[in-house]
Amino acid sequence: MNKHKEWQYYLINGKVEFWLARNKVIARHTQQEFSLFHPASCCLFELIINQPEIVSQSELIKQGWGDRHAHVSTNAFYQCILTLRRVLKDAGLENDIIRTIPRRGLKIPEHVTITLEGEAPTEDIQQPSLVIERPQDDRKDRESHSHFEKAIPPPSIVEVISNTETEPLPVIQEPQNNPQQRERKEKTLRYYAQKTWPVIYFMGMVISAVMIFSQTWENYQSHNFAFGYQKMALDKDGCNFYYNANAVVFDKQKKYAQKTQFDCSRLNNVFITSYLYSTQLSVIQCRFSGSLSSKKYCTSKYYSKNED
Repeated sequence: MNKHKEWQYYLINGKVEFWLARNKVIARHTQQEFSLFHPASCCLFELIINQPEIVSQSELIKQGWGDRHAHVSTNAFYQCILTLRRVLKDAGLENDIIRTIPRRGLKIPEHVTITLEGEAPTEDIQQPSLVIERPQDDRKDRESHSHFEKAIPPPSIVEVISNTETEPLPVIQEPQNNPQQRERKEKTLRYYAQKTWPVIYFMGMVISAVMIFSQTWENYQSHNFAFGYQKMALDKDGCNFYYNANAVVFDKQKKYAQKTQFDCSRLNNVFITSYLYSTQLSVIQCRFSGSLSSKKYCTSKYYSKNED
């Protein structure tokens, strides 16, 4: 059983001091200090006490991250070991002392010299020690880990290397409701509502009127076939003659009306229609009780070819 005290350290190859309780590596020839993440210190300690045996990746993660080991990814573990190797090299170890055994784990070879050193200060003679038991047959059931975990706080996933204190984040207070501001906003909304309501009402009336007129006009055209005819300047046999207004030339309608005899005793309105690409004329006689849009009775009196 090895007793590891807080003032003790591991000397690696006579060049680098590893202080477990302080999470530091010190280059002996320059006294330069290098900080380690707590999981990295735990992994290095696990490899040291098991030298030269192989320690599996799962065991290193369990000892390095403690109760949170189930949430540690393989990538995070590799990054931790990579950082540990870089720190040891910067501290003065030219050769990599951590050997990777494919599909089995990591180990520190037997030729690497590691000794436990350190003298107890006078005032610290009575300090409690960290009891570490070197494994014999089964590494999973060693008493040293329980003592080690009691003496050292549980590791965290994120460790802060620097000792500088971080400034507290500013507290952002939500703006409180201002009664005056709320009242001013309500007055503004009421003002714009009073100003825009007449305009909206007027536009609605205009749109409604246009729609009603359009529908009425369409109904008028569809129910009044006489729409689109113009009265002819001809007084003959007591008849009123009309020709279609879309005719390009209406001379043939007038000539036809002059030479044809019509019985206008009952049907006194004669509508003569010519066609743009035809020589034929159609004639319809109607009786009206008033204007052209009033109730009427019509009959097709003639349908003949235009005779010049």
